[in-house]
Amino acid sequence: MPFIEENRGALENSVKTKLSIACILVALLVFTGGCVFQSPPANDTLNNGSPRFTSIASVGATGLALRADGRVVCWGRNYEGFCDIPSNLTDAISISSMNFAVKKDGTVAAWGSPSLYPMVPPNLTGVVAITRSQFCNIALKDDGTVVAWRAFEPPEFTRPMSDAQLARIANQSDLTSISGNLGLKKDGTVVSWYVNYQNISEDLQSSSLPDLSNIIAISNQADHFATLRKDGTVVAWKLIPDTDRENALKVDTIHAVENLTDIRAISAGVDHSLALKRDGTVVTWTNDSLQSTGLTDIAAISVGSEFDLALKNDGTIVAWGDNNEFGELFTPGKLSNVKSISSGIDHNIVLREDGTIVTWGVGLDSLCCMYGHEPEDIRNVTGIFAEDFRNFILMNNASIYGWGNLEYGPFPVKPIPHPYLSLFGGQQTLYALKNGNLVILSYNATNDNISERLDNVIDVSSDGGVYTLALKSDGTVTAWGHNESGQTGIPENLSGVVAVSAGLRHALALKKDGTVVGWGEHTMGQTDIPNGLSDVTAIAAGTFQSLALKKDGTVVCWGSNKYGECNVPENLHDVTAIAAGEFQSLALKKDGTVVAWGQTVIPDWSG
Repeated sequence: MPFIEENRGALENSVKTKLSIACILVALLVFTGGCVFQSPPANDTLNNGSPRFTSIASVGATGLALRADGRVVCWGRNYEGFCDIPSNLTDAISISSMNFAVKKDGTVAAWGSPSLYPMVPPNLTGVVAITRSQFCNIALKDDGTVVAWRAFEPPEFTRPMSDAQLARIANQSDLTSISGNLGLKKDGTVVSWYVNYQNISEDLQSSSLPDLSNIIAISNQADHFATLRKDGTVVAWKLIPDTDRENALKVDTIHAVENLTDIRAISAGVDHSLALKRDGTVVTWTNDSLQSTGLTDIAAISVGSEFDLALKNDGTIVAWGDNNEFGELFTPGKLSNVKSISSGIDHNIVLREDGTIVTWGVGLDSLCCMYGHEPEDIRNVTGIFAEDFRNFILMNNASIYGWGNLEYGPFPVKPIPHPYLSLFGGQQTLYALKNGNLVILSYNATNDNISERLDNVIDVSSDGGVYTLALKSDGTVTAWGHNESGQTGIPENLSGVVAVSAGLRHALALKKDGTVVGWGEHTMGQTDIPNGLSDVTAIAAGTFQSLALKKDGTVVCWGSNKYGECNVPENLHDVTAIAAGEFQSLALKKDGTVVAWGQTVIPDWSG
């Protein structure tokens, strides 16, 4: 959907630099990791009405948080249903860094694709904690014993985990906590059940490690391990190839932590780890360095492969990292005071009331950055538009800037006289509306080169310039461009239209009577308008899905749901705007917050 640009009068400050840099985003899912728990506080909500959180967990590009009221929130990458939290899960007492939660009655709740996340064994009770080892799931029971069952085994795992290896885990006893491939015993010693990719069990060599006694906490992610002693010191190591033994690994002690003291919690990661000090500060370490994060007043920590989480003493969450491909850095309050939203194929951009922008998604050609400026450094924006692999913004001095795939020439476009009503992207062309006329702004424009195309146009929607829809003031629609699926074949006698939206190869039109018309490709049901759909106020066509916003503030979706892009969150209401991308859908709420679902999940934090 196009944006409406609000003329705020004063024309000040524009972006001054054009140097572009690459912002690299990596989609990597790591299957193991731990989280640190905190006892629930008395109140379920903060003073501002936001939920209070009591524990956190992170894995890959996905975050999990346990609310004080026993509900679980997930955000970031929705890998194989990872964020499809059961709606009836309201009594969780702990969460793991996978798709499990321990319930108050000692049973386990699980969710996600059965192909990746096998069902919990029947009649499993008395559980106090759950973790994911390399390729099996492990539950710790209140009697200190464990139950283990097979999980997804990737192609590089040359043989299935044997019954004997599972039994080796299940035979453990007197355990007080578990994390990945480690177990902590009541006597303060540590046991390991690590299995390498050649399916060879690796035992801890006591001669290879410092003293592992008086241990009070453990953490393991993949082949990185950390333990916390009762005196507040840390022992950490990783497993590396053993050149003296075929297909074997050996312990490599990490010396960077040897001077750590006054530690009360640890979280081990693949390329770095975190330690929480007794004074509430957090330090991070790698194989050979140690440094402060600058965080204070922290109660719990969790390391992910793409980002890290910290739970503060007031029940709020902090996230940081080099990546925001799936919105994993959007903790409560991060996406607030939003006035408009727009989705490209695999990325999104939102405009806040204060004229700043926030972007996230697959970072092709610096989609997350603009000429060396991080989005939070950009000010005085009055309009936004995302299409295909590009972002465009309209500044309050009428300048138009774009970044992303610059195959067809550089930006910015030189300032062109105000005002524009709307801005629309094309593959080789940038469209704009000015005084009811559709104009073309060339990517290579070096002056005010405006070409009149149509008049009396009030709305335009383009699928990256492959084809374009134009709505005229008389309620009729004109289309041009590719027509391989009939997307430019306007239905005969279509009239009374108030909005249009161009998807990949299908199109939608909203009529003034609140009904919707669709045409073009329908292989995924994207043009099969739901029976009885009425009272619609806005539409959004994505790659293979379609969205409709109803007068009552609810959202309806139809078409493809391969990645959950049509799994509209339960009880979503008070929506004022919608947007659809390739594998994700967005909704802007009346309170200025954003909710996303599909491959990218940003939950309704207030729900």
